[in-house]
Amino acid sequence: MKDLQDEQRTAKVKCVITYYYRGNIITGKGEIKGKITKQPRGKNGFGFDPIFEIECGKTYGELLPEEKNNLSHRKIALEDLKKNMAELK
Repeated sequence: MKDLQDEQRTAKVKCVITYYYRGNIITGKGEIKGKITKQPRGKNGFGFDPIFEIECGKTYGELLPEEKNNLSHRKIALEDLKKNMAELK
């Protein structure tokens, strides 16, 4: 990826959570779009966090844990799962 221009470094992280309840498969999906940085930034998190830059211009590794949790693909997936479970009632 070292030779790719910024517009070619797009990325997204996705999360899918599935819950099985009384014969029903309920799914929640979450996605965050961003880009892969040329250099790691930030010391928070692990894995891809220091190289995944989101819309605000920070990498996941530069965000405080509370900030990351408030916009994470996992949170979006859990909220979607909760909404989809409520629709079954």
